[in-house]
Amino acid sequence: MAEVETKTSTFNIDLIVEDGRGVSNANSYVSTEYADAFAKNRNYDTWLTQSNYVKRAAVIKAMDYVDNIFNWKGRKKYRDQPLCFPRVDIIDGDGFDRSGEIPEGLKKAVCEAAFYVVDQYTLFGKQDPNGPLAKERKKADVAEIEIERKFFTKDEVQLDYTSAFQALDRFLKGLYWDANDKACVNHRAVWSN
Repeated sequence: MAEVETKTSTFNIDLIVEDGRGVSNANSYVSTEYADAFAKNRNYDTWLTQSNYVKRAAVIKAMDYVDNIFNWKGRKKYRDQPLCFPRVDIIDGDGFDRSGEIPEGLKKAVCEAAFYVVDQYTLFGKQDPNGPLAKERKKADVAEIEIERKFFTKDEVQLDYTSAFQALDRFLKGLYWDANDKACVNHRAVWSN
């Protein structure tokens, strides 16, 4: 069922949730109610104070990102389904068959990505250099460079980056091909800032 809220008299956002049946016009794996419950249980106040219009747009952007950045295992269940899930022949990181369903980890990853969107992170491109997080990120980058220069010689440096999107990777582990899988098919997600 579509959720519709009007921001202006001429613009609607329809959020149509995939339920595992190959919904022909689905554009999300979660409803705003699901994302609200997920946020409430994790005390994400910024998300909870947003309008339904903003939440719907963020959920759709997050689904676009999560759906397209990974090289998913298995194959689509229905020929004409618009989203990557439901899939068949897919086993999650814990060894459970997730064929034909929308895995809970996928739903959680979409919620996390939607929260990043609301917090003004960008998922597909570069962040606005004058945005609210730019100053904090620059400080972090400078601190990492200073630590590297201070504690390591040129021959000893081995960088291990941790990304703000690491939560997405944890929720989705086992659902996509990565460098540790024997049948690896170019994992497209690059977790770097």
